Amino acid sequence: PESMRSGTPSRAISALANLQASEIVAEEAGPAEWAGLGLKPAAVTYRVYGPPGDDRRPRLLAEVHFGHRDSAQGIIARRPGDSRVYRVAAGVGRHMPLDYGAFLEEFRSREGEVAPSEP
Repeated sequence: PESMRSGTPSRAISALANLQASEIVAEEAGPAEWAGLGLKPAAVTYRVYGPPGDDRRPRLLAEVHFGHRDSAQGIIARRPGDSRVYRVAAGVGRHMPLDYGAFLEEFRSREGEVAPSEP
């Protein structure tokens, strides 16, 4: 229910569009392994929707689940429907909140903030 700082959504979408794994952590993992890696439940899930399809519902374009973070090694991630688990660069967290605490500290709109496009 809280607003994001101006520019955060577009930076997050850009980060997702350019997301690349630094390594494959596991070729095949299931719910038990996901839980151990902070992916079940995920620390945060990002979903990107496109324009409505023929059924008038927004189309899901992308979904990524993020789990445990390690500032030296990176962030655990997976895509639904894929049994592989990946590690992505820790720097992704500079562009998008990866947990509620980060959202509150770095990405939440502050009262009285002026958006960059305003005079």
